[in-house]
Amino acid sequence: MSIPFLYRDYRIVFAIGLAALYLFLVSLWVPISMDFVGDYRLSNLLVELKPRALVNTIAEILHLSNWGFNAIKVFALLGWLSLILYSLGQNLLSQTKLLPARELLCYLMLGLLFAYSTVTIMTFGRVGILDAVPYCLVVTAVLLCQHLGPRSLFSCMAVTCLLTLAVLAHEKSIFDLAIIGIWFTWKWGLRKSSIFFLPSVLISSLFLYLVQNKVAGGLAPVAYLNILQAGLNFFWQYAYSPIGIIFGGGALWIVFFTSAYFFITNQGSNQFPLRLGLVFMLTLLCLAPLLVAWDTNRMVGLIWLPTFLLLCELPNLKQLVRAPVTPWFLLLLCSLQLLIPPVLMPQVGVVPFNAYANLWVNWLERGQKQITSSAPNYAIRTGDSLLFDNEGQGKKFLQQGWHDQEPWGIWSRDIGTLVFPNPAPGIDLIRIWAKGLIGPNQRQESVAVYANQVLVKTIILKSGEKTAFTITLPKPTEANVALVIEFHTQGSQSPISVGISAHDARILGIGLVKMDFNTSKIK
Repeated sequence: MSIPFLYRDYRIVFAIGLAALYLFLVSLWVPISMDFVGDYRLSNLLVELKPRALVNTIAEILHLSNWGFNAIKVFALLGWLSLILYSLGQNLLSQTKLLPARELLCYLMLGLLFAYSTVTIMTFGRVGILDAVPYCLVVTAVLLCQHLGPRSLFSCMAVTCLLTLAVLAHEKSIFDLAIIGIWFTWKWGLRKSSIFFLPSVLISSLFLYLVQNKVAGGLAPVAYLNILQAGLNFFWQYAYSPIGIIFGGGALWIVFFTSAYFFITNQGSNQFPLRLGLVFMLTLLCLAPLLVAWDTNRMVGLIWLPTFLLLCELPNLKQLVRAPVTPWFLLLLCSLQLLIPPVLMPQVGVVPFNAYANLWVNWLERGQKQITSSAPNYAIRTGDSLLFDNEGQGKKFLQQGWHDQEPWGIWSRDIGTLVFPNPAPGIDLIRIWAKGLIGPNQRQESVAVYANQVLVKTIILKSGEKTAFTITLPKPTEANVALVIEFHTQGSQSPISVGISAHDARILGIGLVKMDFNTSKIK
């Protein structure tokens, strides 16, 4: 059966329209958040070099409000999805007036898998994620590489600009750059790909060096390097979550490995080892961000890029979709994808984005609550105070990332986590007393505070004596929903390195003394 269709003449218009329709449908499921995005709105590359400042720089130039800042992310997401649909259409759909119905159906379902993916969910969710902007730049660079190749000076300059801007938008784009570099090294050879991508690597490296101690949301680049030095220890303690990895890639994992199978076996035995090694490296690079980041399912959402590259590379994609089983296979994948709850889910804590996701929270956090069983009957209530010295009750809520307790309180490591499994409803203010690691070689210390994986405050500690500050939770606590507080110290050092000890080599973060729990509501 064939359908009269004008796709051949209006392919880009069709891709943009379909992308807009898909995103509209997803927004009915996960509402688009226009909330204030914290530190991202405080950074401007025209004023000071900082990581993750590109989007707000554009917003400042255009004099956009917070609504406009969020609109940039949504339009970037539309561009990302439109380019993917356009490219898939070129490889999958017949360029004829009469389009086979099976081809169109498979194309629509395959596009849906990209539309309802982690990239879209994180862009729409209320967590201020900027990933759509660098991803739009990255997919544009990929298409330029595919269509213009390594021989064009224009394409080299354009790709260098796009990939550098992607790193300026978010430093985790270095993983995208690594995937693209490895892929086109296989296609073009080491010499051509090195010449083509080396400017992007050098400029991005220079930028990250210049901003190594700067923060605009998250941690400073040097702090991520310190985390990377911990190797697999960080991965196992903070980022490893099988469910998070599965949910992050969703059905795209299946599409990736299915495409990889046909890719590996397509050119005969002489290409088998090389292609198998390439797929193995792409898989590892999709998991590599978990060596430095803890929002597991968001990081693994990077699987879209190698999946897209493999689909575009398959020469017999049209033949595959014409197989009788393919529409049923894709229908099953779409059904599975739609069942995945829209959440941000690191190893500890879950941030749901709609009522359906709320149904999964207790199940997803069950393992976390078993970990915190040292305080099963101690529920935090409004007005409670917790001390973290040897005699205080605060030690019951300590999770990963803490040193031994001391008479005054406790030092964190690079990242210190507390979990309150059953707080009373209505708590939205926490007063915290803490001290920094201050000495002749470090006059101040920057600490990012997260509540349920949402950045709520970045504090600057300038004293080795206890200092008080208040954080406001993204939303008041709810009964039977755990509260997870994390302290991320940027560039953690030791007492030896800051010049206050000759023998203490421990890497110390924030010194936690006391926490008070309150509500902003007047009773």
